[in-house]
Amino acid sequence: MKSAHNNNIFLVTNNLGDFTSSLEKKIHNFNHASSSFDLFQRNMGSLGKRKQDKYIFTNDLIIIDKEFYDTSITKSMKQEFLERLKIEYPHFLFIVKTKKDKRNLNLDYYEDDFHYYVSEEEKKTKILNINDLFLDLVFKCMVNRRSVHYYIVNSFENIIESVIISNQKKKIESVYRDLEATSKIDVLTNVLNRRAFFEAMELEKKRTERAHNRLSETPEIKIGVGIVTKFYGRFCCVMIDIDNFKRINDSYGHINGDKVLKALGRLFNSHSLFRDDDIIGRYGGEEFVIILPETNIEYAKIPAERFRRAVKAIEFESDKGTFSISVSIGISEYQRNDKNCEDIIKRADEALLAAKAGGKDRIICYQDIS
Repeated sequence: MKSAHNNNIFLVTNNLGDFTSSLEKKIHNFNHASSSFDLFQRNMGSLGKRKQDKYIFTNDLIIIDKEFYDTSITKSMKQEFLERLKIEYPHFLFIVKTKKDKRNLNLDYYEDDFHYYVSEEEKKTKILNINDLFLDLVFKCMVNRRSVHYYIVNSFENIIESVIISNQKKKIESVYRDLEATSKIDVLTNVLNRRAFFEAMELEKKRTERAHNRLSETPEIKIGVGIVTKFYGRFCCVMIDIDNFKRINDSYGHINGDKVLKALGRLFNSHSLFRDDDIIGRYGGEEFVIILPETNIEYAKIPAERFRRAVKAIEFESDKGTFSISVSIGISEYQRNDKNCEDIIKRADEALLAAKAGGKDRIICYQDIS
């Protein structure tokens, strides 16, 4: 079995001059190789053979002077690092010593890169302020870039660029905040994961409780001809489950099962079925849960029905033919005596089970079975 070498750094020393020594010290705690590019080229063949025989590389970062890369070795770099070593997803940390267009790199075979802009103080001292924490941060960003949706990837790129220009403390804090945000997203469906959903639901429950307290102080408040309590101080919980999902996986394969989940994720994020402030999460497996703020149970049926019909209209292609799916939906409404979020979800789940028992592909409200 091949062993994995994680967090590998290849330092190309050309053009780095007096910065080479400080960089070599900074990468000492990582799996690393450091030399001029011509020496890399001479040794790449044997290194590639060792890779095939003994181990594989993961999380590969190439540190290189921007101007040297930009003007000299685009094709050679691709051949040596990607073709000989079979590095499938390399990232580059460009050392930028001049104030040129930071995006003018003509990178024809990868999209993600990092930049370290050398300050005037660093030019005087000949020492770069790159440290282990910064490099750890870059590697964490590399991992997240491979595992999340493209809009998260792009946000990482923008944050990395803005962070590197700011001072060290602010940029590390900013990127960690973004890393925390990505940890709340379900990778497959691009909605909140279970933990993040419960956090958001707890905040909505507290907000609704505050609204109830305000209403108790001024119960006569009205908006036009409608009473504000029709929506204010209320929210609904919608539980959605894909009907016969196990049969879909068994009949068409798990790859097509994942396609189904991704398609539902796109519907949730389309902004055509639910409002921007509705809270959508993946509860587990093929089950999703939605919080509709300032909505009573009658109005909660409207977006739920839109979603049910939209799901039925999707046709999925597979090697075994075209198939479609349906969903069952249960709805509950927040009550003043709910002690926690689980109470609300439990009622929605009971309504969902009733929808399943009643023939599936339907919506059941808890009040209709209680």
